[in-house]
Amino acid sequence: MKRRRAEESAVGLALMTSSVMSSQSADGLREQSQDISSRKLQTQRKDFQTQCLCTQTQEDKSIIEEDSGEAIDKPDASNNSIQP
Repeated sequence: MKRRRAEESAVGLALMTSSVMSSQSADGLREQSQDISSRKLQTQRKDFQTQCLCTQTQEDKSIIEEDSGEAIDKPDASNNSIQP
């Protein structure tokens, strides 16, 4: 009788140990998955910021090019009110 209880206890202990180890493994995998997801998100944010910066820079260049092509402070030939 004592031997049977000891065997049942040993089996129960082995099952509990296995369950705890499985749980710890699952926790470890969950943490790794969260780390990977976090890194991916950070990379996506950096990529998005870089794209926004590139777009803004291109827009700024376009504005500068447009401004440099305009005739500023030059008399308008269509303005007939100006007399020499």
